[in-house]
Amino acid sequence: MLVVRLLLSSDRTSDFCVFPLPAVEPPRARQLFFQGHVMTKRILFYSVLLISVSVGCGRNDGRDALSGKASFNGQPIAYGEIVFHPEQGPEGSATIRDGRYDTSIDGGRGITRGPNTLLITGYETEPVAVGDETATIVNAPPLFSSFELKAELSSDTFDIEVPAEAAKK
Repeated sequence: MLVVRLLLSSDRTSDFCVFPLPAVEPPRARQLFFQGHVMTKRILFYSVLLISVSVGCGRNDGRDALSGKASFNGQPIAYGEIVFHPEQGPEGSATIRDGRYDTSIDGGRGITRGPNTLLITGYETEPVAVGDETATIVNAPPLFSSFELKAELSSDTFDIEVPAEAAKK
């Protein structure tokens, strides 16, 4: 039996509760202690490993988020795509919706800061899927396709204005 002694004040103690414990032989008790100790080490190891892997899988690969407005001939672009080609580093991409884009949403990829060549395609409406999950996508003809714009990307925002002449190419 185990007696738990509770300290009530600095000079008094009182027996609080009595718990019956099963009789465990000392070698078995030692074995249970070391198994628990090994399990604790394993749990700690796998916890650290999981945290390390999840932190290592973040988007900290030299890419930065970029967002802004995108317009064609002074009007917001309803739908489109932008591909960012840096002089050095991985490409970035963004989807334009309702005159705005953001590389951190809609499956976009962050950009590499510095000089970039942007390839922009814009549509009057967003493509519509026809049918079920094996649907074909029906696109309206593009307003303009692969308009090339050279830009120095150094901040978190960059507004894009595509001139009317881009539609004639």
